This record gives sequence, C-alpha cells and structure tokens, in this order.
Amino acid sequence: MARANREYQSKGLSFLSRAAMRRTFIFILVAVAFAPIVIIAWGVSNAVTTARHAEHAFHAVLLTSQLTTSYVIEHQDWPRSWSDLESVRNTSTALYQWPADADLVKQYVSIDFSAKLEDLARLDPKSFQAIQPIGSVYGTYRAAYTPLLDTIRSCQEQKSRRQLPVD
Repeated sequence: MARANREYQSKGLSFLSRAAMRRTFIFILVAVAFAPIVIIAWGVSNAVTTARHAEHAFHAVLLTSQLTTSYVIEHQDWPRSWSDLESVRNTSTALYQWPADADLVKQYVSIDFSAKLEDLARLDPKSFQAIQPIGSVYGTYRAAYTPLLDTIRSCQEQKSRRQLPVD
C-alpha cells in the first residue's frame, strides 16, 4: 500500500485525489445520464403547456365569434367594448360559460372594437382580423368566422335595402 502511495505521489497524485477524481467522474456520468431525462421532461412540459393554451384560445375564439354574431344580430352593429358583449347571455363552449368566464376569455382573445361592419362585410375568414387569438391556437379557428361574416353581410344587406329610395 505504501509503495502504491509513493507511486501516486511521484506522479503528483494521492489516494485523496484519486477518490476526488472518482467522485467527479461519477458526478459527470450521472449528469450525462440524467440530462436527456431533464431535457425530455422539459420538452413534454412545454408541449403540454402550449397545447393547453392553444385549446383555451381556440374555445375563446369560438365563444367570442358566437357572442359577436349574437350581438350583431341584436344590435345591427359591431360591439364597441367587452361590456357590449357581456350583454349577450347564455352562450358557452366546452370550456367557457359566458359571462361568468369573461375574464378568462379576455386573456386569450383580442377584439378590434373600432372595426366597422361595412369594412368587415368585404372580408373572408382568412383575411378577417377583428377577432384574433392571443398566443398559440389550433389552426382551424378561422372556421368560426364564417357564420359571423355571413351575419355581418346579411346585416349590411338589410341596411342597404332600408336606405334604397322607394318609388
């Protein structure tokens, strides 16, 4: 044992440094083994968070489109604020009840309250920007705009007929 210690000391090593090197090696080995697990766990967590946000935003856009459609039918105008939409009652989706979940919906949807019906009536679902999700959302959300845009066009046609002079 003394001979081994002298050999290590002659090489600038001791039993203590050899043990320290062993601990360092084991630490590195454990870190390398766990790094992929941590990275995979982080990736899964991030994917779940993104998917959950996309689902909430999707249902918020659906609800907001339904609310706005009802508002346009009732008032023949575009809403000017969230409080205008809160006057619409008993609307819900799989995730939200309106107006009880109004604060949640506002976190996921942005509405251009300065939009004008006559401008919106010329748009298709792909170019419609007056109701937009905030953050990630499932790509099929624009289909919710079709009934709203149909209602807006119908409302505009009714307004146009009323403005025509009667012979």
